[in-house]
Amino acid sequence: MSKALRRYGLIGRPLAHSLSPWIHERIMDAAGIRGQYKLYELEEGELERKLPQLVHSLDGFNCTIPYKQAVIPYLQGLAPSAQLYGAVNTVYRSLGYNTDGIGFRSCGVPLRGRRVCVLGAGGVARVLAREAVRAGAEAVVIRARRREQGEQLAAELRDQGFTGVSWTPFASRAGCQVILNGTPLGMWPQVGALPVGEGELAGVSAVFDAIYNPAATRLVLKAKAQGIWARGGLHMLLEQAVAAQRIWNPEVD
Repeated sequence: MSKALRRYGLIGRPLAHSLSPWIHERIMDAAGIRGQYKLYELEEGELERKLPQLVHSLDGFNCTIPYKQAVIPYLQGLAPSAQLYGAVNTVYRSLGYNTDGIGFRSCGVPLRGRRVCVLGAGGVARVLAREAVRAGAEAVVIRARRREQGEQLAAELRDQGFTGVSWTPFASRAGCQVILNGTPLGMWPQVGALPVGEGELAGVSAVFDAIYNPAATRLVLKAKAQGIWARGGLHMLLEQAVAAQRIWNPEVD
């Protein structure tokens, strides 16, 4: 059982919706780890100044929107998981890791042989796109507002040997069978936002929304109302949190 108080946290913006302190404290209680977990909401201009302080003062921390890629230049290196996705959600001893892939795979989204639309091209969207490729998707369409970001992600996946990937503007309709939302559209408190157009779920067989607050977003509810397999991001959040704790506390079984 751990005796010394261990300090962890989450950096990002905004963070009012976050369930991470509650989740991590429950995990630590169950594992016998004496620790605390706090939120550190940073403005973009504060990252360069405050991140080195947090690396020094905390035993580990998580990263969320919009810093999953922005933190990389301030770290000493990347673990294979972060190298794979080009994004970091967990930091330990100034090394970047990514446990989002573990969390997403645990959700059992049907991807093999499907045409998949990934909404967004940021940190979590990069994980969703790479996992769709790994799972054997027939094609992956990156729908992102920022053309440069979307084309870069598509190019990276093609460079890794997957030719069936492309970028398209966010407002386009790509006619996909599976929709994976990696944007914050629909996240608390703007719960009425919908990342797809009306009628766009026709022909869709599965929907995954990485948002976990609310547990069932408007996208998930609309999909379920139409008899479509749909899941939100709460299970992903729980599994990636457990994986992060294992990185921070490798001696705890």
